[in-house]
Amino acid sequence: MTQHHKTLIEDYKQSCNKILVAFCEIHGFSAEGWADEYYSAAFCGDCVFSMQTIMDALTEDISTEQLMKWYDYDETCRDLGLRTVNLHSWVLGCPRYTEKDFEYIRELKDDMEQAKGSLEKAINKLKERKI
Repeated sequence: MTQHHKTLIEDYKQSCNKILVAFCEIHGFSAEGWADEYYSAAFCGDCVFSMQTIMDALTEDISTEQLMKWYDYDETCRDLGLRTVNLHSWVLGCPRYTEKDFEYIRELKDDMEQAKGSLEKAINKLKERKI
């Protein structure tokens, strides 16, 4: 690697750190550090934000309230295995799942887990039988 490339990489890291500090100061997080060596995601208090989300929040002047509503929505989608949306699309008002949608998926997942348990019990009973 050339000295020029080393300098560019160091400048990039310093810029990322400055952006992270500004983001955390605005939104009241403690900057815990980067999740990977490429500075693509950062630990901010109990949350993890991608650099894209951090940049969107800064460039679009997203309030902490909006940011956390999006974050909670995003986490719920991930937990339920649903498609997520980025912060930029969220702020623009993209179509979203409702709480009723989330509840329906939770109920179906519960039903599936109960059925899975019943199936496992039935299989175990059959295995215990002598053929």
